[in-house]
Amino acid sequence: MPRLFVSLLILLVAAAVYVMAAPRSCYAGYFQCAEGLCIPEALVCDGELNCIAGNDEENCAREGKARSCFPGYFQCALGNCIPGNLVCDGELNCVTGNDEAFC
Repeated sequence: MPRLFVSLLILLVAAAVYVMAAPRSCYAGYFQCAEGLCIPEALVCDGELNCIAGNDEENCAREGKARSCFPGYFQCALGNCIPGNLVCDGELNCVTGNDEAFC
């Protein structure tokens, strides 16, 4: 019985290692976040952080995908918009902190 248990345990660990090591990819029309999550491509460069690491909003201005903000809002370096009253309020509201950079 102990030998069977050890064999099953080894098999289970090997399967877990294989699943974790397998490269993941997203279906067509989806963007893969740095943490592996897949989000619809429409959410990339939409001004909202949808990936935990925020890489769905990286390089948007360089690629010409960044949008401008509505009046009364401040555009963060990654392209997302925050209410203007949050600029220079002593708290970092932009991931990059540029809402507090020149206060």
